[in-house]
Amino acid sequence: MAAPRAQPDDMFLRLLEPGSLLSGIVTARLNRFTFHNPPKHFTIENGWRWLFNPVRDARGRGPLKYYRYWRDFKVNDRFDTTVALQFGRVEVHTIMFNRRDATAEERAQLDESMRTARAYYEADPAFQAAVARLNCIGISAEFAMNQEDQGAYNALGLQGPVASLERLEALAADDAGYRSPAERATAAERFRIFLLRNYLCNYKDYRERYADVGGSPYDDPRNWPKET
Repeated sequence: MAAPRAQPDDMFLRLLEPGSLLSGIVTARLNRFTFHNPPKHFTIENGWRWLFNPVRDARGRGPLKYYRYWRDFKVNDRFDTTVALQFGRVEVHTIMFNRRDATAEERAQLDESMRTARAYYEADPAFQAAVARLNCIGISAEFAMNQEDQGAYNALGLQGPVASLERLEALAADDAGYRSPAERATAAERFRIFLLRNYLCNYKDYRERYADVGGSPYDDPRNWPKET
């Protein structure tokens, strides 16, 4: 195993690292499943397309058959996610309003905050390098204001084909220092077990099925949660 790639100090840039970004995308997808009929038959698979399959294609393999709002996700070849700018450096002065509809004055503040953040990060070589790595595997990035149930906020929006998640995981393995096929396969299995043991409503079922593997193998062990 080679030495892991050093992580940036800036939390916003750290969330754009392949390992952190992959965890965020997949855990967000897992967290969409209903609490009323939790899946109990997940198996460890190498790819990620099963996680985005619509009901008619799942054939019992993927958890989306249990997702009550599956009709909103018929287009299963793409994903999108956001990395909020309030995780950025204090120099950026990011703002978030804790309600869905920002007023005209609040939108003006968000617009000013976005201009500051965009200028700051687009001039940052580390940000440019992080986005270039994602672009190379088919993931596009664009700054935008988002309005969701938790509030209005500025973020970097990311989207791409589901197939790019496998390439994203390959980058995460590279950054973590896994080089041989055996190391990468073991890391992939550990990562999926970590997700099943921690990010489903019936995580206790999976804690009985799988032994503790620690935190994400693509993350620095110093950043692992105390309980996994």
